[in-house]
Amino acid sequence: GDRGRQWRSTDGGWWWHTPYATMEHGDINVLEMDVKAELNFIIRMVICPIIPFNFTTYSRKMLEILMDVQKEAEKKIQEQNQFLNNILESLSHPFCVINTADYTVELTNSAARDEYYLEKITCYSLNYKLDHPCGNKGETCPLELVRKSKKPVTLEHKHSDQNGNLTYFEIHAFPLFDEKGDLHQMIEYSINITDRK
Repeated sequence: GDRGRQWRSTDGGWWWHTPYATMEHGDINVLEMDVKAELNFIIRMVICPIIPFNFTTYSRKMLEILMDVQKEAEKKIQEQNQFLNNILESLSHPFCVINTADYTVELTNSAARDEYYLEKITCYSLNYKLDHPCGNKGETCPLELVRKSKKPVTLEHKHSDQNGNLTYFEIHAFPLFDEKGDLHQMIEYSINITDRK
């Protein structure tokens, strides 16, 4: 009717209408044509090498916001690292996280380190001053047990100092899995049980 024709007129597009020009009176072809025109304009503007607007002010504000977010994230990470370090250092017994692929120590507390400690040192070098896994010297390797079982294990090891004095340790090892469920690392902590012997 007249109301439908009024909405379909060429005097401004489908959005120029009266309160009576509801969807059932509209011309879907005009709506489709206008949507395509708007979409074409948006695409052309987005791929334009020089956007025809001055976004300098907004860009600077956005950069400030992003820098604030980055600073806050760095602060949170630093606080979390400090919190974790405080927890590790509160433990009086040796504690470390070992990479199961190559035996390297990823993280330790002070109780696990000595004057020979180096970055990326292996667990067998740290604990026994060996150049090969401790399983090769007659000890049961907790990492090998965790690899096989994928479960926590507890066992005893004995350490010998330069003078031949033996120290006995109860070793607790726990598997750590990655997001795919694969064994990635192992937590190990040792308790001196020499007094029990």
